[in-house]
Amino acid sequence: MVLWKQKQVILWFSAFSVPFLTLFNFSLSQTYLSLTYDNNAANATNDSLSVTVKAPSYTQQESFAACILVLDQNHRLTEWIAYHYFALPLRTLIIAYDPKSTLRARELVQRWKSVINIIEWEDDDYLPPNWAAQMARVKGSVGVHRRRQPRFMKECTKVAASKKIKRVLHADVDEYLRINRNVVSSDIVNASEPGHITKFLNQLEHKNNTLFPESTNGYGRACTCFSRYHYVQVLNDPSNGTTHEYNSLASSFVGKEHEVYFDTLRYPYRAGFITGLPKGIINLKYISNSELSRAKNDVHLPLGKQYCERPNLNTTLFIFNHYIGSYESFLYSVHNDPRYNMTRDKWEERVYGGGGMLTGQDAWKTLPPVLDDTIVEWLPAFYQWQSEETASWLLQDTGLRAVLPELMAQHPEISNSYYDQDAEKILINALSQQ
Repeated sequence: MVLWKQKQVILWFSAFSVPFLTLFNFSLSQTYLSLTYDNNAANATNDSLSVTVKAPSYTQQESFAACILVLDQNHRLTEWIAYHYFALPLRTLIIAYDPKSTLRARELVQRWKSVINIIEWEDDDYLPPNWAAQMARVKGSVGVHRRRQPRFMKECTKVAASKKIKRVLHADVDEYLRINRNVVSSDIVNASEPGHITKFLNQLEHKNNTLFPESTNGYGRACTCFSRYHYVQVLNDPSNGTTHEYNSLASSFVGKEHEVYFDTLRYPYRAGFITGLPKGIINLKYISNSELSRAKNDVHLPLGKQYCERPNLNTTLFIFNHYIGSYESFLYSVHNDPRYNMTRDKWEERVYGGGGMLTGQDAWKTLPPVLDDTIVEWLPAFYQWQSEETASWLLQDTGLRAVLPELMAQHPEISNSYYDQDAEKILINALSQQ
């Protein structure tokens, strides 16, 4: 068992009292057996537990596929998959591992494979032979990183098209697609309903739809991109109006002390600024295979400028929540990422939105963070849909506890004792020195 308690040893940019990071009774190894599936439910068992994972009411072709390229992001995958399985629903997932990743998501994949068709790729599965080495000689390690993702996006989308899947999500595992409640009321879309995003899109694309004008809202096209809100830890500073307390009813489903493992619960505040770089979805109904092959894929425009539409923020029906995450999460995620320096300054720049810390802090005084927590309703609905037993099993290793066995193997000085309050400090120091 790994038990770990977080001590507040660093300055958290949090407007509410961030709970101590408590790694509770987490089994280092579990074996999942006898996975079976039919169209309505899946039975998954391990040596001590039998659970039934309910499937949504949409087939794999009617549901979403998603393409994600991951580099040391296992601690984010559990929550991300669960949310999108519930909200989209996500029924096909292609995961490409950056070769620098130190861990694969094998156990997590097995947990979901009965209801989600999950395909795992290494470089050789979608890149030409010696592509990375040749690219590195020309563009360097950062260039390889930036060019790998568009190549993956194209090949992943082609696989989805070959499977006759209607829609494809292109996002990172710290980005969550949700309904924009500033435009779409709960009377129109019930976000507590499994598969509500597909249901809403189907309504919009119906020939008799009168809900929202297609011309200003971006649906009914091959590619639609949506703005991202940065969800961050916020500084408790009365001088700029960021003195807040937050208590979500959703926390009761996981326990107040465990909400720290859920980005969608831990970070209810978004930065006041809006990033200029969107993320998007593809609707394969509106593009031919030949057009798909010619499209110039881009990380922020999945089919390039020719095919992608970006609705105005005042009319967009969807938003991406982009969770910057904690300092420890940042350190773990970027220790093999050539784009980032492993420094607290770099993390704080991300929290403040770039442009340097001083610029960001000044911006926060005029545009303080905004409480915008509509996404949290997914968690109680997920528990109600799947049952407490099944939901708890599916969500058992959200957050950094997902990678603790690996971290402890690398850093034996991190104690597995519940009473060792220096564990977090040791971990941060160890990661910072890599």
